[in-house]
Amino acid sequence: MKGYTGETRLIDKKILAVCTIAALIAGLSPIITGVGLVYISVLIGICAFGALLVFRYHWAVILNILILSFVKFEPAPADLVFILLFAVGVMSHRLESHRLNPTRPMILFPILYILISTLQLFISHEMMLGIRYHLITMYLIAYSYYMFLYVSRDNIKNIIRAYIISGTISALLGLAGYLGVLPSLLMYDRYRAMALFKDPNVFGPFLVPVVVMLIEDSWKKQLFDHPSWIRIIHIAINLLGIIVSFSRGAWVNTCACLLIYFVLNIKKIHLPAAELKRLVLYALLVLVIVSVVWRFIIPHEYKQFLLSRINFQTYDKDRFATHRKGIALASINIFGFGPGQFEYNVLRYSGAEFSAHNLYIRLAMENGLIGLLLFIGSLAFIIYELGIHHLQGRTYIVMTPASLVAILMGIMVNGIVIDTIHWRHFWFFIGIGMAAITMNHKHNPDSTSVGPPSIK
Repeated sequence: MKGYTGETRLIDKKILAVCTIAALIAGLSPIITGVGLVYISVLIGICAFGALLVFRYHWAVILNILILSFVKFEPAPADLVFILLFAVGVMSHRLESHRLNPTRPMILFPILYILISTLQLFISHEMMLGIRYHLITMYLIAYSYYMFLYVSRDNIKNIIRAYIISGTISALLGLAGYLGVLPSLLMYDRYRAMALFKDPNVFGPFLVPVVVMLIEDSWKKQLFDHPSWIRIIHIAINLLGIIVSFSRGAWVNTCACLLIYFVLNIKKIHLPAAELKRLVLYALLVLVIVSVVWRFIIPHEYKQFLLSRINFQTYDKDRFATHRKGIALASINIFGFGPGQFEYNVLRYSGAEFSAHNLYIRLAMENGLIGLLLFIGSLAFIIYELGIHHLQGRTYIVMTPASLVAILMGIMVNGIVIDTIHWRHFWFFIGIGMAAITMNHKHNPDSTSVGPPSIK
């Protein structure tokens, strides 16, 4: 399939050429009136992207994934690109709609969740806020369905590569901001990097899947044909990006992902005595380097800030109080208060406006018990199917079931302290997981194993 980069079924090329010339002539008119070159720049960009959609659709998909890490404003550029991708993809039959099976929970439950949330809008106190929040949720569910129907064995490698590149560039931007390059743009405050995100609590978790996928590629060697030391540098860059985000949720997300991934692959890791000694020496060397950097290189104020982030924060009391209030409200009304209504109802009953900072409490309070069960049930089914495939020794061309389980569960752990429902990369990997399940590619047992054949 190769991302369907062949002839388009939607628009004849001659018609496209005529429309392009007409658009160029129309776009030149502002210069005559003295408006300037802004319109021409926008026009050229639209024409270039239109050409990608028609002639190189898969390149447009890759562009959408590359700019997932640019979220300085809403709607983000990736959102605008996706709307066009989705419309053209549906009209030109580029999505594998035969994968849709309405009886499968991972497909049916999100649809039922949308229907229930739509009905709950009629009981919402802040109707316009609820509509906006609900539309964003619907858009992200549509994004996961799009990835589910578009990703195939022929294009998944480029799609995963694009995400890794996007994350690594974002990590480099965060580190650059930390070193004093455009701090007003790339830093959240004096200590926390956020790159081109609006919040370091999203910037850090965005990099976690990159670390997992690069670690897996260290022994699969299917994504990048690079020496091992280059992969190690890439992993280190993304880990440093996670660290300088100073997001405790991202740190826990990283630990959970890596722990789950290595536990799932524990039987595949072989450690001969010689390699064990080498691993211990490497670990001691890393400890010495970290100790020297910590003692002599890192300024004292940054040490204090790092230690303060590990400890209990003063605003954590407000978060826990908000959690208790959200649980109390959810128990009062098990049918939910409506999408996007958490902050309004907390303000109404407690006199202070706080975000939920917990995915599950927000779902229970806004969408009720049924909405919570539908949302969690869909994710549980995806993770269950991936787990079964892992036990059966299946793989998915590039990624393994173990890596997808680790990434999804890591984000769900992060959801205990952050509202992750509107994270784009969350729904990106939900779609990848759904596509991986339906591709159902069983790997030859005699070839490369699912997990790491050796720690070496």
